[in-house]
Amino acid sequence: IRFEESDADNVSVIGSVVVQPIPVPNLASVGAVLPASVSAGAPLVALFTERNDGNADAVAPWRNRVEFVTSAGASGAIATLGVLDVASNLAPSATADRSIAGTAPFHSGALFPRLVLDTNNTVGESSGVANGEANNTIVSASIEVLAANLVAGAATVPSTILTTQPATILFDTTNAGPGDSIGGAFVDRVFLSLDATL
Repeated sequence: IRFEESDADNVSVIGSVVVQPIPVPNLASVGAVLPASVSAGAPLVALFTERNDGNADAVAPWRNRVEFVTSAGASGAIATLGVLDVASNLAPSATADRSIAGTAPFHSGALFPRLVLDTNNTVGESSGVANGEANNTIVSASIEVLAANLVAGAATVPSTILTTQPATILFDTTNAGPGDSIGGAFVDRVFLSLDATL
């Protein structure tokens, strides 16, 4: 340890230095656009425009995702529509139109589409520039998912059915719900029972 009689002259101002933040990208979007309603299980496409509000290139690759939540503030998603792997850089102030296709969840009622940009945080964005990572999650207006409601009608059966032999049973099915019944999404079965209760 060195003791000095006075340390008043140990500090000297030699000039000013301008400190500027490192240029960083800032991915942003106004959110995904989807139809106002869709049948559960039907094909669905989400459209959105991604932009770079930062002052450096957003360097690919990164992944975007569209998912569904039950409310705007919900933490966990109940279903994922799909993901998009971005393969090209996005320059500052540039925009790119994106689309993610998938299947509407098997749900009945309102759901909120949630767009998540750079889901794995592979693009280095700074919270000190604009909104940084904070604006990478955008919840859009709710859409109505319409579910089908299949109702089995009366069956027409032969008076006698022989064991191990094929038999034909006819019945009607009605969709009493507001949504379309998507082909391939369900299977009808016929059971034989000793009484009217399965």
